[in-house]
Amino acid sequence: MCFKPSKKNLSVLLIGVLVFLGGAYYLGTSETGNDELNTNNVSAAEEVEDEYLPEDVTEAEVVEEDWSRSSNQAGVTIGAFLSNPEQAEEGLEFEVYMDTHSGNLLDLEIEEVTEVTTDNGVAEGVSWEWVQEDSHHPSGKLEVSNETEKGQLLIDDNTTFIELRFKEINGAEHQFEWGLE
Repeated sequence: MCFKPSKKNLSVLLIGVLVFLGGAYYLGTSETGNDELNTNNVSAAEEVEDEYLPEDVTEAEVVEEDWSRSSNQAGVTIGAFLSNPEQAEEGLEFEVYMDTHSGNLLDLEIEEVTEVTTDNGVAEGVSWEWVQEDSHHPSGKLEVSNETEKGQLLIDDNTTFIELRFKEINGAEHQFEWGLE
């Protein structure tokens, strides 16, 4: 029997891990005085990750069903969860969580800095809806139509990967990739 975590459980898990990792990063950089993470905090982050797993879920089961990715660049942590992999041919939906203590993330024009690509090309466009409007800890929903800039299907039976990229956030790029079977 394969455990299928609900979107809500995975979202809560992802938020908890991101908040912890953001705090660990902040504490690590405050000790060194720069953007280099103090590696003494890495093992603590790994230990806490297990605390957020439901009691009946093993780490291997979460990884098997894991549609979440995260990136930490230039003082900004971004987590992205592909929330509809089974219905990707209808268009893609991502839940996106951000964390920073160096700037106002609400000033970002998300549609302008976001690009979604597959084997078939670049998505025609994206739409963004803020879910939590907090300057340091915002989140939102990203929707992508199943059409490329050239009018082809973005996702079809032959698609092998999905790439989500946020360009120029605090001068850095955040890139996420999902392999498809």
